[in-house]
Order: sequence, then structure tokens, then C-alpha cells
Amino acid sequence: MINKPYEVIIIGSGATGGMAALTMARAGVRVLVIERGPELEIKEANGSEPCNMIRRLIGVTTGKYQNQPQHPGFWKSNPLLYADKKTNPYTNPSDAPFIWTQGNQVGGRSLTWGGITLRLSDKDFKASNNQSYKQNWPINYKDLESHYSDIENFLGVYGNKDGLPQLPDGKYIGNIPFTKSELKFASLIKEKLNFPFIHSRGFGPHKDKNIWPKYSSIGSTLKEAIRLGKVELLSNHIADRLILNKDKKSAKGLIVINKKNGERRKLEGKLIILCSSTIQTIRFLLSSEEKYNPNGLIDPSQSLGMNLMDHISTCRFFTVPFDKNLSKSSNKNNKQKLSGAGSFFIPIGREDSYEKNFIGGYGIWGGIDRFEPPSFIKKKRNTKIGFLIGHGEVLPNNKNK
Repeated sequence: MINKPYEVIIIGSGATGGMAALTMARAGVRVLVIERGPELEIKEANGSEPCNMIRRLIGVTTGKYQNQPQHPGFWKSNPLLYADKKTNPYTNPSDAPFIWTQGNQVGGRSLTWGGITLRLSDKDFKASNNQSYKQNWPINYKDLESHYSDIENFLGVYGNKDGLPQLPDGKYIGNIPFTKSELKFASLIKEKLNFPFIHSRGFGPHKDKNIWPKYSSIGSTLKEAIRLGKVELLSNHIADRLILNKDKKSAKGLIVINKKNGERRKLEGKLIILCSSTIQTIRFLLSSEEKYNPNGLIDPSQSLGMNLMDHISTCRFFTVPFDKNLSKSSNKNNKQKLSGAGSFFIPIGREDSYEKNFIGGYGIWGGIDRFEPPSFIKKKRNTKIGFLIGHGEVLPNNKNK
């Protein structure tokens, strides 16, 4: 039970919440982290096979999981870490479908993300300074460069220094080899399309199921923040709205809802840091507006909820036939596991040759022969499974709301 005011309250315990908590804890600040989901035991979060596969198949056939199966990560983690759409419904216009993947537990989506750690470049920061947008970011790559290095050193990530101006190199502990199928695919990409084909950058496979993976906040940043003795965690509570000071220029606390009994209560802090997902953060701010609450948040620009920026992705699976020229042992499915760095990446957008006709940034993450679904659901035998996920960045647009 939380009964004292904190210097800082952080909403969200995922990737950004964990980093914010660690930054504050290192500075000696007392922090309360609020999470809408439960605090899971590690065995509960991991699940086990074949139980996870049974949950996936039941979830897909009953409609609990409608969008998650489009991502390879769904097939290698416990599906209970993905929010059930029937329990957490949302609406969208019929002509504007929106795929919203939520992770409502301590650690959030840091427990299920792909584990890719790419740096933004100055090309990314300057992209919105275009005739169509004319919006400058208040920071640039140089402002972030040292912070990128600090985080990469702390987490220990893999990658290769490729010298690409649109994708700055980082601090890596080595790279994870391509599979034979990926090497063959790489030669075709370079020969036919002349696109760069690089080792993906990020985390390697998680090997010990008895400890939290380092790519999760509870296995790295949040774990270290709590160890420093300055951070307390409040799970199963929904952040409902802000409480402002009388001048309406700053916040003094927030109202939270206990998910178990519906009780509402006030929590006070000198600083409130919003670290939940893009949509949940906007939901929280809109709920705090003056039109819904006396002494509520004032939005003089009337733009709150517009110009949402997030990353979008779409996935396609494919099969590669066994190579008849290889031996039976070479044709067997590879045992190299899929991970953020155990894969490949094809950076395409924001290269000089594309800038005249395309100002966005995108790339393709993929892997071949790194994971196999159960044989009974494979449509084609004697093949290896591959996937390509196109990642695109949304630039500010008032239609995104």
C-alpha cells in the first residue's frame, strides 16, 4: 500500500518506464512506478510448451488474439503476455483499421518486443523539416549519441559496424552469424536490388528461463533501479487522470484506479513522467482535460490527440524449399534461434537516392530458418520458414488521431 508522496511518479513499467526509473534512481530520487497490469512470476510469464501453443491456437480460433499472430514474436513467447482483445476492446473507424498490440503486465511490451536496437540518424530528425510538415525536432543525433552508447554498454547488444549514414553504428559486443538460408538470400538481394543487407542489431537469444531476459525492463533497467533502493512499484492500478495545481501550469499528482476492487485514490508527486504506450498516454491526457474535470488540463492549441507518431509494421511469412544440392543434414532446419540480433535487417528509407520522392524512413527486418511452427500446421513440407517485417515511421499529421 502506497501511503507517502513521492518525488517522481512514472506511469508505465516497460522500456521507457524502466529507463526513466533507472535515470531517476541513479540521481537519488525517490520514485513510484505505476503499472496497470499484474506483477508476474517468471515461470508464469514464460509459460511452457506445449501449453503456450495450445493457448495460441485457442486464442486465434476464439478471436482473443486477432492481430498478434501476424508477428513472429507471438509464436515464440507466452500468448498471455499479449492483451486479450475481448477483455480489452477498442473501436476504430471502419475505413481506418488500427492494429493495437498491448502488453498489460509489469515490464509491458518489453517482454514481447523483437529486441532490435537501431539508432536514429540526423536524417530521421530532419525528415519532418519538409515542405509538407515544416516541423523541427528540438534535438538531433549528437544530443543522443552518448546516451545511446551508455544504454548499449549497459545492456550488451550485438551488431556489426556497417558505416551507413542513415543508420549510425553503435557499441556492440559482436554479431550473430547469418543462417545458410539468409546468406543465400543476402546474395540475391545485393545482386537483384543492390540494397544493403546487414546483421540486425539488438539482443541475442535468451538462454536461462530462470531469470528475466535482459531485453525486458524487469531484467535490466527496472531491476537495477529497484536494486538501488529508490524505486517502489504499484501494479494492477490504472492511471486515470492528472491532478493539477491551482495555476493549471503544473501537476501535483494523479488519480489511480485499483483494478481488483475499483477503488479510486489520489497519489502525489512533484513530477509525473508518462511512459506508457503512445495511445495509453494520449488516453490519459485526454481524460485529464478541463472539459471532463474541474481544474483540468487546458489545451489551448486544440491539438491534443492529433499528430500521433508511432511505428507501424506489416509481416509476411514465406517458405524456402530445401536445397536439393545440399546433404540431408544441411537441409535440416537450423537451430539458430530468432532474436533481435539473430536475424537480418535491410535499411531502405532516407538514403540520398530516395529522398526526392520519399521522405519517410523504413526498413525490413527478417529471418529465415530460425524458428519452425509445429509440423502439423505447416502447409508445405520440406521447407524452411522465413519472414519479412516492413517497419515504417509515421511523420506528424493531424489526421493521425
